[in-house]
Amino acid sequence: EKALKKKDLPSSVEIEVVRSRLPAQLQWLHSKDGKGNNWAERILTAPGTEHFLKIWSRVFAIGASTWFISGYSRASLPMYTLLSGAVSWELSRCCHDSNVGGGVAHCYRNRRDPLSTILQEAYSSVAEKVKEVAENPRQYAKWLFQPTLVSL
Repeated sequence: EKALKKKDLPSSVEIEVVRSRLPAQLQWLHSKDGKGNNWAERILTAPGTEHFLKIWSRVFAIGASTWFISGYSRASLPMYTLLSGAVSWELSRCCHDSNVGGGVAHCYRNRRDPLSTILQEAYSSVAEKVKEVAENPRQYAKWLFQPTLVSL
């Protein structure tokens, strides 16, 4: 038998603590068998889902405030919820590019900008378009007054 010498012992020990990223209300979804996360936990704790929920909560807060000020009945609130969900989905979904060569990923993650940056960019692009229309309104309204023939 060989006696362990001091040089054979590791100088440090690495301990990995595995903790679920689920909130306390959803801890019942965490798998107890120790084989990793189940599909529900992976979906709920994915970075894209977290980004979607963060954007949706902010957009829905704006929509709910708008609904409250509008004076419409509670029956219209689901429409505000769906609209904020659609906007959040568009801002947080992944994109697909089929016009890339072989060996290049077709799917890519969109920018994860904060909502304030997105709103500033939207405001500046709308202001730029309004300025273009104000400079030459006939160019943008010409299609409105020209009849087009539809061929069948």
